[in-house]
Amino acid sequence: MTSKERIREAVMHRKTDKLPKDFLATDYVEKQLMKKLGFHEKEDLYRYLDIDVRAFDLTSTYNGLPLKKYEIEGVLHEETFWGYERKWHSTGNEYNFITTRFALDDDPDINDALDKYTFPDANDFDYTKVRDFACSMRIKLSVLGTLEHIRWRHQI
Repeated sequence: MTSKERIREAVMHRKTDKLPKDFLATDYVEKQLMKKLGFHEKEDLYRYLDIDVRAFDLTSTYNGLPLKKYEIEGVLHEETFWGYERKWHSTGNEYNFITTRFALDDDPDINDALDKYTFPDANDFDYTKVRDFACSMRIKLSVLGTLEHIRWRHQI
C-alpha cells in the first residue's frame, strides 16, 4: 500500500496495512536529524522514517481579510485564519510560533463555542501554491484536509 492509498483509506475509516505516520519537528531538530543521519534533503529523512504525510502550511496561500498583528514587549503576536493567536518564541536555537490563545478559549461551553465559530472561507486561499507544492514532490501525494472537507466534518 502506498502512502497515498494508506492515508485515503484511513480518512475513509477503512483498514490499512499499517497506521499512516506523520512527522512534525522544528527546523532545528529536523536539521540535526538530517546531519546525524547523513541526509541533505528533507524528503530523504521522511523516507528513512517511513513518513506518509507531508505538511504544507496554508498561511502563505491566504488572501482573505487582513489578520491582526501586534507587538508586546518587542515580540510579534498574530491572529491566524483558524481564529487562534500565536507569538514568536525563541528556543535558544531558533524561533518558532507558540499558541497564546485558542479559538474556542472564550466560551466554556463547547457546543456554544462551535456554534459561534466561523471556519475560514475556502475562497480565501490560492490553491495553485498547494498544487505547485504537490508537483514539486518526488512522490505521489494525496491532498487532504481542504477547508471544505473540514467544514463538512464539523457539521457531522
